[in-house]
Amino acid sequence: MKQKSNLWSMLSVMMVAMLSIGFAACGSDDNDDEGGSSVTISEANLIGTWETVLSESYVIYNGQRYSAAELEMDGENDRAQFKADHTYCTHYWNSRSQNWVVDQKDNGMWSLSGNIITIKFDKDGDVHTIPITEFSASRMVIKQNEKDEEGGVIYIYQVLKKID
Repeated sequence: MKQKSNLWSMLSVMMVAMLSIGFAACGSDDNDDEGGSSVTISEANLIGTWETVLSESYVIYNGQRYSAAELEMDGENDRAQFKADHTYCTHYWNSRSQNWVVDQKDNGMWSLSGNIITIKFDKDGDVHTIPITEFSASRMVIKQNEKDEEGGVIYIYQVLKKID
């Protein structure tokens, strides 16, 4: 039973990490046909809403690989919003109401240093660092490997497009 509890703890960490990352993209930064030229990652370029267009993630726990899709935590249909006042929130698609809803669990403050976004969540004070591996004015890619306190490894790859 403890193993199942540990798995769900790890999945909770993975979901928070995925929601805090809901904003990446793939492709070459110098391909003008893909929506923008390569730009420096700056606060001004990061501010806005980023929508997940591709999300691949999994957890390895006790030698067993669990895909996020298998665990119904795939991170698709997520948006991350970086505001000019350095507040951060995520949005998810509500299929019943057919609109985007702010996820009340994932609000916080953000900062940028080089290619690393740091998010401190209001609810629990957790701090996540998110490396940006590719960036343009309209697209972002994030790749992350993160160990958790239960001994598992979370792998996340997300591609996001800027929608405003």
